[in-house]
Amino acid sequence: MRTYIIAFILTLPCLALGQSLDIPLVTTTATAEIYVPVDEVHFNLTISQKDADISAARNKNIEVAKKVTDILKSKGVPAKYIQTAAMSVDRNYVRNSGFKKWDGFICTQKIYVCLLDPAKYDAIVDELLTTDLASLKGPEFKSSKLSEAMEKARGKAILLAKKKAEQFASTLGQSIGPAKLIEEISSGQTGTLSYSNDSSSNLSLEGKSQSFEPGQLRVQSSVTVSFELKE
Repeated sequence: MRTYIIAFILTLPCLALGQSLDIPLVTTTATAEIYVPVDEVHFNLTISQKDADISAARNKNIEVAKKVTDILKSKGVPAKYIQTAAMSVDRNYVRNSGFKKWDGFICTQKIYVCLLDPAKYDAIVDELLTTDLASLKGPEFKSSKLSEAMEKARGKAILLAKKKAEQFASTLGQSIGPAKLIEEISSGQTGTLSYSNDSSSNLSLEGKSQSFEPGQLRVQSSVTVSFELKE
C-alpha cells in the first residue's frame, strides 16, 4: 500500500507541469556564436631518462628538467605558469626472444606550461626541442574571457529565438506572450579560427613545430524557447 502512495505523489509534479503548458505555444530554436581572441597557449612535455643506476637516472632527469625550466624562464614565462609533476621511477624491461629482460631504471616526469603571449610559442618550442625530451604535445588554445563570451552567446541565442517567434506570430496576425519553457540544447567552445592546419597536432621531435598566428575561439550556444501564442 505504501508503494502506491509514493508513486502517486511523484506523478503530481509531472501532471501539474503538463497542465501549465496546456496553452497555445510557439516554439523556436536559435544558435548564437561569439568570437574571442586567444590569449593563452597550453602545452606539456615529457622527460624520460634511463640508467642502470637509479640515482643516475634520477639525476639525468633533474638535469633535463632544469634546462627546460631555465629556457622557459629566460623567455619570460613566470614560474607559476610552469607546473612540474612528480617524478615517477620504474624498472625498465625490454623483450628479447619472447622474454622480458631488465634494462635498468627509467625516470619520467611531465611539465605543463601556460603561455600568456601566444606569439612566443614558436621560439620557445624550437629551443625546447634542442633538449633531451621524450615528447612535446600541444598546443591547446584558450581564452581568459571564455566565461564572459559564453554568457553573451546564451543571451544572444535567447533574443534570436524571441525574434523568430515574433516573426512567426506576426505573420499570422498574432503576438507572443512570456516564455513558458527554455532549454539549452548545447553550449561550449566549438573550435579555433585563423590557425595553420597542423598547429593543433602533436609535435614530433623529428622536426620543428608548425608556425601559426594567433586567431580566435568560437563560442556557441543553442537554445529552444517556447512562448505563449496570443490571438
